[in-house]
Amino acid sequence: MTNLITYFSLAGLAVFSAIKKYWLIVALFCVLPFYAFLITFSAHIFNLDFSQLELIRLFKELIMFGVFAGLIYQWIKNRKNSNLKFEFQISDFFIVLYLIIILGSIFVHGSSLREALFGIRYDFFFLFYYFIFRLFFLFYKDKSDSLIKIIFWTSLPVFVFAILQFFVLPHNFLEQFGYAKEALSQFDIKGAIPAFQLLGNSNLVRVHSFFSGPNQLAAYSLVIIFLALAKVLGKKRDILAYFVATLGIITLILTFSRSAILGFIIGILILSFINIRRRPIFGGIVLGSILAILLLGGLLFREQLYEIVVRPSSSGWHLAYFQDGYKLFLENPFGIGLSKVGPASQWTNQAMVSESFYLQIALEVGFFGLIIFLSFMILLIWELARHKTQIAYTTICTIIAILIASLFLHTLADGILAIYVGF
Repeated sequence: MTNLITYFSLAGLAVFSAIKKYWLIVALFCVLPFYAFLITFSAHIFNLDFSQLELIRLFKELIMFGVFAGLIYQWIKNRKNSNLKFEFQISDFFIVLYLIIILGSIFVHGSSLREALFGIRYDFFFLFYYFIFRLFFLFYKDKSDSLIKIIFWTSLPVFVFAILQFFVLPHNFLEQFGYAKEALSQFDIKGAIPAFQLLGNSNLVRVHSFFSGPNQLAAYSLVIIFLALAKVLGKKRDILAYFVATLGIITLILTFSRSAILGFIIGILILSFINIRRRPIFGGIVLGSILAILLLGGLLFREQLYEIVVRPSSSGWHLAYFQDGYKLFLENPFGIGLSKVGPASQWTNQAMVSESFYLQIALEVGFFGLIIFLSFMILLIWELARHKTQIAYTTICTIIAILIASLFLHTLADGILAIYVGF
């Protein structure tokens, strides 16, 4: 009976999203940063079982599908309006081609319906969201600044809580909200999120705030930081953006996510290089800040520096998983089928981690799928560069930072991040 009510509620949510598109997008961005916390706390308070949680977790996808359906209807209804003409890019051809390869993989490998759905969700949805938001802003051009402010305001409690986790709160603070006492050696989708994670063999906490883990928070921080920097570098002074960027950088550092921090450093160096002629002071401040952060970090955490940089306990199994995945790819250059690798595999009871989003794609849809994906990303960066605007440049740097982080993690497969990247 409870599941039936949940089904009807989710169906109603999808329909309502199609009707009230803008307000459901607003509601989604208000909830997304707290999604993992709300799911964990709800399971704790209402004693929800795994099947119920699995349904509830779909609410964000259903909202996006509802919005998409509403937008398509609105576009068809107003297709003769020249001001609402949807401009197709060259990169869109590669999105379609990538989807065709994914669908082809389903038939070639005889994937089950569950494998197909989860595989598409984790391999393709960030591109689906990108397409949805392009269509969304065709009708709501004047709402972009309002949504960005909502994203900034909702990021503040995330960053503040993360900083409190590191400096003030006890390690086990989140246990009272249903979080697990300790991290498991392997991720368990049926288990609760651990209340804290320590940095290797040190006593330093890797903050995760309201997210499901430090790496997820780090990837989110990357998107928010560069979005804030787009406002910082704009013509109008935006105090909120300055504040968000500062807290975001502090939070990113406290996650101790090496892949995200590396992505941030490279992204920010590219951004400073782009702005060096028009804003030489900004370039100097960026370079000076990076050096200062590295120096200050080295002094504050000098005793844990080996764990921060090398982290042998983590690097060992990262490398082992990657080597196993690469060996399997060489044996199967055309892929082994959807939901066999990465986050999707954890939902189909055949968990396999490759520790790289690119290797995940190569293993699931083959070498050609990876080539098409990379071609799309290169074309997207090229198309953005042609705009020669500050928001386009910072978006390029965001993409590059996320792509670098994805070399070592399944970053783009994260359901929450996918929506922000699409935006």
